[in-house]
Amino acid sequence: MRCIMHGQAAAAAPQIVEYVKESFPQYAVWEVCDAPKNDTLITSYFNYNNSWYAMAVYAYYAKTQTVTLLHSTKTWVQISIENGKIVATQSSGNADRACYVNLLA
Repeated sequence: MRCIMHGQAAAAAPQIVEYVKESFPQYAVWEVCDAPKNDTLITSYFNYNNSWYAMAVYAYYAKTQTVTLLHSTKTWVQISIENGKIVATQSSGNADRACYVNLLA
Protein backbone atom coordinates (compact mmCIF):
# COMPACT_ATOMS: atom_id res chain seq x y z
CA MET A 1 0.00 0.00 0.00
CA ARG A 2 1.17 3.53 -0.67
CA CYS A 3 -0.11 6.96 0.29
CA ILE A 4 0.26 10.04 -1.89
CA MET A 5 -0.50 13.64 -0.88
CA HIS A 6 -1.80 16.00 -3.53
CA GLY A 7 -2.46 19.73 -3.18
CA GLN A 8 -0.79 22.80 -1.84
CA ALA A 9 1.38 22.83 1.26
CA ALA A 10 -0.56 25.65 2.97
CA ALA A 11 -2.31 24.43 6.12
CA ALA A 12 -5.69 25.88 5.12
CA ALA A 13 -5.65 24.52 1.57
CA PRO A 14 -7.59 21.28 1.07
CA GLN A 15 -5.54 18.28 0.08
CA ILE A 16 -6.38 14.92 -1.40
CA VAL A 17 -4.82 11.95 0.35
CA GLU A 18 -4.68 8.89 -1.91
CA TYR A 19 -4.25 5.34 -0.63
CA VAL A 20 -3.43 2.61 -3.16
CA LYS A 21 -3.67 -1.16 -2.83
CA GLU A 22 -1.99 -2.69 -5.88
CA SER A 23 -3.60 -6.12 -5.47
CA PHE A 24 -7.20 -6.22 -4.25
CA PRO A 25 -8.84 -9.63 -5.01
CA GLN A 26 -12.49 -10.63 -4.73
CA TYR A 27 -13.93 -10.44 -1.19
CA ALA A 28 -10.72 -8.90 0.12
CA VAL A 29 -11.04 -6.50 3.04
CA TRP A 30 -8.59 -3.60 3.22
CA GLU A 31 -8.13 -1.51 6.36
CA VAL A 32 -7.28 1.72 4.54
CA CYS A 33 -6.50 4.18 7.36
CA ASP A 34 -7.77 5.71 10.58
CA ALA A 35 -11.11 7.45 10.24
CA PRO A 36 -10.72 11.25 9.98
CA LYS A 37 -11.57 13.54 12.89
CA ASN A 38 -13.64 15.85 10.63
CA ASP A 39 -16.43 15.39 8.11
CA THR A 40 -15.07 14.80 4.62
CA LEU A 41 -15.58 13.13 1.27
CA ILE A 42 -14.21 9.68 0.49
CA THR A 43 -13.90 8.33 -3.04
CA SER A 44 -13.04 4.89 -4.31
CA TYR A 45 -11.83 3.89 -7.75
CA PHE A 46 -11.42 0.29 -8.89
CA ASN A 47 -10.29 -0.98 -12.29
CA TYR A 48 -12.29 -4.18 -12.83
CA ASN A 49 -10.47 -4.90 -16.07
CA ASN A 50 -8.97 -2.69 -18.72
CA SER A 51 -12.35 -1.37 -19.81
CA TRP A 52 -14.65 -1.43 -16.74
CA TYR A 53 -14.20 0.99 -13.87
CA ALA A 54 -16.06 1.43 -10.60
CA MET A 55 -16.08 4.85 -8.97
CA ALA A 56 -17.95 5.91 -5.84
CA VAL A 57 -18.25 9.01 -3.66
CA TYR A 58 -19.17 8.82 0.01
CA ALA A 59 -19.88 11.47 2.63
CA TYR A 60 -18.14 10.72 5.93
CA TYR A 61 -19.61 12.02 9.19
CA ALA A 62 -17.00 12.18 11.95
CA LYS A 63 -19.39 12.60 14.89
CA THR A 64 -21.21 9.33 14.16
CA GLN A 65 -18.35 7.65 12.23
CA THR A 66 -20.69 6.70 9.40
CA VAL A 67 -20.59 6.95 5.62
CA THR A 68 -23.35 7.62 3.11
CA LEU A 69 -23.01 6.63 -0.54
CA LEU A 70 -23.62 9.75 -2.64
CA HIS A 71 -22.95 8.35 -6.11
CA SER A 72 -21.42 5.31 -7.77
CA THR A 73 -20.97 3.88 -11.24
CA LYS A 74 -20.72 0.37 -9.77
CA THR A 75 -20.62 -0.83 -6.17
CA TRP A 76 -17.71 -3.23 -6.58
CA VAL A 77 -15.87 -1.57 -3.68
CA GLN A 78 -17.84 -0.75 -0.55
CA ILE A 79 -16.53 1.72 2.01
CA SER A 80 -17.43 1.34 5.67
CA ILE A 81 -16.15 2.42 9.07
CA GLU A 82 -15.13 -0.35 11.45
CA ASN A 83 -13.45 0.15 14.81
CA GLY A 84 -12.41 3.69 13.91
CA LYS A 85 -10.89 2.66 10.55
CA ILE A 86 -11.93 3.25 6.95
CA VAL A 87 -12.43 -0.20 5.44
CA ALA A 88 -12.81 -1.12 1.75
CA THR A 89 -14.36 -4.43 0.66
CA GLN A 90 -14.10 -5.72 -2.92
CA SER A 91 -17.04 -7.62 -4.47
CA SER A 92 -16.53 -7.36 -8.23
CA GLY A 93 -16.27 -11.02 -9.09
CA ASN A 94 -12.85 -12.54 -9.56
CA ALA A 95 -10.86 -9.45 -10.52
CA ASP A 96 -7.60 -8.78 -8.71
CA ARG A 97 -6.75 -5.20 -9.60
CA ALA A 98 -5.52 -2.01 -7.98
CA CYS A 99 -7.90 -0.03 -5.77
CA TYR A 100 -7.62 3.67 -4.92
CA VAL A 101 -9.26 5.36 -1.94
CA ASN A 102 -9.07 9.16 -1.69
CA LEU A 103 -9.92 11.47 1.21
CA LEU A 104 -10.35 15.20 1.03
CA ALA A 105 -8.28 16.39 3.99
